[in-house]
Amino acid sequence: MKNIKSFTLAEVLITLVVIGIIASITVPMVMANHKKTETASKLKKFYSTLTNAVKLSEIDQGISSREWDYNNLSNVEFFEKYLAKYISYEKLGEVEYRVIEGSTYYADHAAYLNDGTIIYFDMPGLYTYDVNGEKGPNEYGRDMFGFELLGTYSDLVHYDVSNKDVVVPEMCPDKAENEDCSRSGLINWCKMGNYCTQLVQTDGWEFKDDYPKKL
Repeated sequence: MKNIKSFTLAEVLITLVVIGIIASITVPMVMANHKKTETASKLKKFYSTLTNAVKLSEIDQGISSREWDYNNLSNVEFFEKYLAKYISYEKLGEVEYRVIEGSTYYADHAAYLNDGTIIYFDMPGLYTYDVNGEKGPNEYGRDMFGFELLGTYSDLVHYDVSNKDVVVPEMCPDKAENEDCSRSGLINWCKMGNYCTQLVQTDGWEFKDDYPKKL
């Protein structure tokens, strides 16, 4: 009887060890996949929110967003005139934030949204969306992603986008010389922190297995 009990206990211990090993492998994978899904969902939601805000504002303003005043208004003035009414946010504030390792990028202001995310005002019509608010790592392609209003730059009209689009991700200038804006090219660009938003949109607002940044 003693031998049988000892053998059963040994089996239990072995089983627990195996379960522990499996858990140590699978739990991080599950958490990583959850983060990818959560981040993709936030990006898609923000894209929709910003798009709807622009379209509603176009109706109220009576002109296309491509004709808005991108040159004479400050970041805050532009946001308050064209977008603030249609986006739920808690406050506007002055900010300074780090977005690329080894350098600091200065944004004048940011809008702190009700869901805990942040819109940084890079310039009128050009925004960086932070999916986790003030938490780190504050790096493009990981928790920070660029979005543009069509009209921000005059050369945006050359992009191959739908006439219905009023908001685009930070776009690879595929009409420029020596720019590789294929999907493989976007992956290489994203490794350097560029055009990651366009890569995610290209993939249907998903983070594929070969996405080059760790979220």
